[in-house]
Amino acid sequence: MTIQELDTYYESLYKKFKSGNPDFELNHDRAHNTTIERFMLDNSLVINMYCGEMSVFRNNFYEYINKDNPSESEESEKLGDILKKKLIESLERFIKKQNTQLCIFLEKFDESYFRDLIDRDIFTNGVHLGKIKFFKLDDELLLKKGLSHVSYTDSNIVRMEKNQSTHEATCAINTPMEIMDIWINSFNSIRSVAQPISYPN
Repeated sequence: MTIQELDTYYESLYKKFKSGNPDFELNHDRAHNTTIERFMLDNSLVINMYCGEMSVFRNNFYEYINKDNPSESEESEKLGDILKKKLIESLERFIKKQNTQLCIFLEKFDESYFRDLIDRDIFTNGVHLGKIKFFKLDDELLLKKGLSHVSYTDSNIVRMEKNQSTHEATCAINTPMEIMDIWINSFNSIRSVAQPISYPN
């Protein structure tokens, strides 16, 4: 996998999005996962995200990408490092836009996740501005069983993960409202039982 291939993938997502027609893209790894997250940040104001360990926003995630995609030489920049920089830039622009909000609901939570964030300053600023909020689900909650990891935006982009280990997923674009309502209702169920997480100062 190369950054050029992923840039082409991003451009394909954007062209389908701008067409206004319902469409979708398949993806199968971490590199595509972070590309879709960047696409969502660049093209929405509100993102609701239900995930396992917030991996796409953590340094460890990009170390796996580097391991899976070794550089051709020691001098060339590693793919994971490039993708992390791109996501940080998109997240920073998202926070600077007006009326933005990123709500992250975690299937499981550990304080160490916050110590591993890709850019602690941006997250801290986003939390203080009320633009980033964290929630967790109780470990004993039966609702979690069989619940797919999913993200959706106010611009009708949906990413639904099929395999949590491989990060294989479907990204739906310009999703019809009758389908969006399903995800919104599902998230409302999650939100109703979620517990806010205090972000450390």
